[in-house]
Amino acid sequence: MKQVTDRCYLFVNAFKHSTDAVLITDLEGKIIEVNQAFCDLFGWEHDEVIGKTPGILRAPQTSDSFYERMWQAIETKGEWKGEIVNKRKDGSLITVLLSITPIIEDGQKVGYMSIDIDLTEQIRLKQRAEHAERLAVIGKMAAKIAHEIRNPLASISLNAEILDDELKAEEMDKQEGHTLLKAIISEVDRLTHLTHDYLQFSKMSVLNPAPIEINTFLKELVHFTSGEAQQKKTALRFTPQKPLMVSVDENQLRVVLLNLLRNSMEAMEDGGEIEISLETREETFLIHVKDNGPGIPAEISNKIFEPFFSSKDLGTGLGLAISKQIVNAHNGSIFLEPSTDTGAHFIISLPLR
Repeated sequence: MKQVTDRCYLFVNAFKHSTDAVLITDLEGKIIEVNQAFCDLFGWEHDEVIGKTPGILRAPQTSDSFYERMWQAIETKGEWKGEIVNKRKDGSLITVLLSITPIIEDGQKVGYMSIDIDLTEQIRLKQRAEHAERLAVIGKMAAKIAHEIRNPLASISLNAEILDDELKAEEMDKQEGHTLLKAIISEVDRLTHLTHDYLQFSKMSVLNPAPIEINTFLKELVHFTSGEAQQKKTALRFTPQKPLMVSVDENQLRVVLLNLLRNSMEAMEDGGEIEISLETREETFLIHVKDNGPGIPAEISNKIFEPFFSSKDLGTGLGLAISKQIVNAHNGSIFLEPSTDTGAHFIISLPLR
């Protein structure tokens, strides 16, 4: 009996003095106990939360469908674990690693226990590491910019001088003048494209996520790109799946997909097909972009997301690097699927919430 009492005392002390926030509910979801770490993390007094539900922690951006999938996983797998944004008593938001498991007594489920681990420090360290990495890349980028813009500026200067000579001539060759102006405009467009990519990459991706129906988004994107695809003899194919609401930054996700689609079009010089498809896997959804072009050689496949790496003569080497940066900011991943078939197959994996 003393041994049982000692073990109970041990477990109670472990619960009380845990540095992670612990919450216990009954089967109806009413809170029956929390530890001091929970009160410290979320700003509630112990007696304030007893009898309430964990809904007091729900952040405005967390959807009903997210909680439905969470509880479905708990009922079918016996647990759920993942990152979630919760709300403190004062309304401020905090990212935690949450795990939820049922409490079993004599073979019967009697309640649920959740453990919240504060990820604030880990997120801060990750941001500092990303910032340091970005500063190193920006230093490299400054040298790259100086090299890249030298040739367009030289071309603009030369053509402007020739155009000036034409204007001073008694009889100006209008056709020659138009040709020179077109060359100048072409180089200016090239500089605009270069500076846009460099500025896009140098900025940290600040997201403005909002709920969208992903099938509708992809269908509209295909429609928007269809004219460009026709000019390059490329067929775009997308078959909608059942409606799926996700939370993403629509404008930035469009940048990612346009980069992939245009890369495929440029790779298929004689035209071809690009298939876009959608897939869901538990807490993530996947967007597949697959073409039937020449594919990406294995020897460069591990370099394609590196800043400034490009297989194009006039490429900045930042398109896929920017795409990866945006997807990472969504807590997702983007990768090239290894394949023995022809063509390139990119997969974007993003969290459903």
